[in-house]
Amino acid sequence: MFKRFSVKALLTWVIALLALGLVTVLASGAWESARSYATAARISAVTRVSQDVFTSLHNLRLDRASALRDLPADRVFATLTPQLETSRKAEMPALNATLAGLRTLDFAGHEDLATSLQGAISRLADLHTESTAALSRPKAERRPSLLTDYNRETAALLELLDRISAQLVKSVKLQDPYVDQLFQIKQLAWTTRNAAGDTALLVSNPLAGQPLVKEPLQRYATLTSQIDSTWAVLVEFAASMPLPDQLSSRIEAAKREFFSPTFMDLRLNTLKALMAGTPPGITAEEWTPLAVSKLAYFQAVAQTALDLAEQHAQNRQADAFRSLLIQSGLLLLSAVFGIAMIVVVTRRVTRPLERMTTVMKSLAAGDLAVTVSDTDRSDEVGAMAQAVLVFREEMARNADLERENAETRERAEAERHQAMQALADEFEQAVGGIIRNVSTSSDALHQTARSMSTTAQETSSRSTAVAAAAEQASTNVVMVASSAEELGASVDEISRQVEQSASLSASAVAEAARTGEVIRELAQAASRIGDFIGLISNIASKTNLLALNATIEAARAGDAGKGFAVVASEVKDLASQTGKATEEIEAQISAIQRTTEHAVQVIENVSNQIRQMSDVATGISAAVEQQGVATKEIVRNVDQAATGTNTVTSHIADVARTADQTGTAASEVLSASATLSEQASHLETQMRRFLGTIRAA
Repeated sequence: MFKRFSVKALLTWVIALLALGLVTVLASGAWESARSYATAARISAVTRVSQDVFTSLHNLRLDRASALRDLPADRVFATLTPQLETSRKAEMPALNATLAGLRTLDFAGHEDLATSLQGAISRLADLHTESTAALSRPKAERRPSLLTDYNRETAALLELLDRISAQLVKSVKLQDPYVDQLFQIKQLAWTTRNAAGDTALLVSNPLAGQPLVKEPLQRYATLTSQIDSTWAVLVEFAASMPLPDQLSSRIEAAKREFFSPTFMDLRLNTLKALMAGTPPGITAEEWTPLAVSKLAYFQAVAQTALDLAEQHAQNRQADAFRSLLIQSGLLLLSAVFGIAMIVVVTRRVTRPLERMTTVMKSLAAGDLAVTVSDTDRSDEVGAMAQAVLVFREEMARNADLERENAETRERAEAERHQAMQALADEFEQAVGGIIRNVSTSSDALHQTARSMSTTAQETSSRSTAVAAAAEQASTNVVMVASSAEELGASVDEISRQVEQSASLSASAVAEAARTGEVIRELAQAASRIGDFIGLISNIASKTNLLALNATIEAARAGDAGKGFAVVASEVKDLASQTGKATEEIEAQISAIQRTTEHAVQVIENVSNQIRQMSDVATGISAAVEQQGVATKEIVRNVDQAATGTNTVTSHIADVARTADQTGTAASEVLSASATLSEQASHLETQMRRFLGTIRAA
């Protein structure tokens, strides 16, 4: 596959592919660095906006709590309370910064949130202006619905800020685990701070002259339980991650200051005193700064978590930017390196190889004056150029040697021509005489072969006639021999049939003897059966007598013997029947014995006849065997005569074949002598042509 490409193309493609692979890797790294930088920048922007949202939430809650406490009060405020003034000064810039940051971000629903926040900020600014003026006038001159409007708008704004905070966290969730953990700590700290603020309001509002909420202790217990559970989650979550000392100290400070037994007891006792209507021992002006200072510890935890998240995002952004610069620089260097390598390879390798190829082609074409360049280089190209230079010098030396060899060949050719002329003369004298002698001898041989061929033809004709007569005699003898053999075969067959008949007669005599024995055994068995029949007849007569006696005894016994008389009567009947059956069987046995004796006599007569037939067959077999011997002698003599006739015929045929072979050999000698004569003439012609060629050379 690669044989179709030149070295220049292969080297260029290899370097280009290597550079492309390096550029691809570095470009991928640069792309990842750019993505990491964009993610870090997004997280940094979200943390900044989250800090503004947190500042807005914290100060808005203080603003709301102070305004809702001061607006229904009977006193006239020449100036705003320090808490209200401080919170408003921090609140509005944070809200405006949140609005500006929200518009720079890009996440689902950010435009709607920005529009809603802009309207809420505008309405809050109007309420600030109106409430500031209302607090400087007596309560009766204040708009009655101002407190309701202020409560509604600030609550709606707090809810909107919570939604914005949640959307900000959601937009960067799962992009940086450490930032997610810090946001979680911030949210837990803020939830704890909200519950703690609501608990402080249970005390601060009654101290300012507002009525207690319904079931204040139950509300207090609910809020403190929420504070404890949320804070426990925060502490446990913070313990599962490596925290900076700054955040750890904030958490420990909040735990130490807010959850101190002194503050807890003061808050609970003041609420109980307010519920009982007794002096609480502390005023609203004293409680509010104290409560706000305690809430500030939770705010500090949340703020520190946001600060650390922003710092982490900025560090990550800086690292990503640094990595992006490095990756981009390496990408540029790799591209420059690839181009430089292609240029260097082209100048140092491919172009010298092209020049070397041109020189080699010129040398191959026979141009020994071509100039070999790059011989002064110390690399492989220089070594190749030196080799080509040596090759050119060797080609020049070979050209000189070829010229000298050509001159030597010309001189040797002239000397060889003179030697060939002398050799041709000698060859003509020596071989010409031999060819003339061969031609004369071939003519004499031709005449002798012609005479031999005529004699062989006559011998072959006479041998053929004798062979035909011998063949006819041999055929007649073979026919006689065949007839004799058929006669011998017939005699053998008669002998075999007679022997088989004698064998069957002997078998029949044996079978008749065995049949006589069986019938005699049958007669003996019938005789024994007759003995048994006599015994049975004797038993039946005795049984009949016993039955008669039993009948008599039964008659004597009277009624008691009636049953026995019946049995005796039945036994008597059975004895009578047995006697009759025995007589019949005895008559049948007597008939069987008479028949058996007659059968024995008949079988003995048959055996005698079969023995006579066997003797006759034996005589016939002996006569046939003698005839067979005579026939075989005739066949043997005829076979010998046929064999002699065949031998004569074979010898005559051999004579005829020998005569034919002699004639054939004579014809071949005749043909060979003619061919030899022609070859001698042809050889003489070729010799003259050869000598002419040698002399011409």
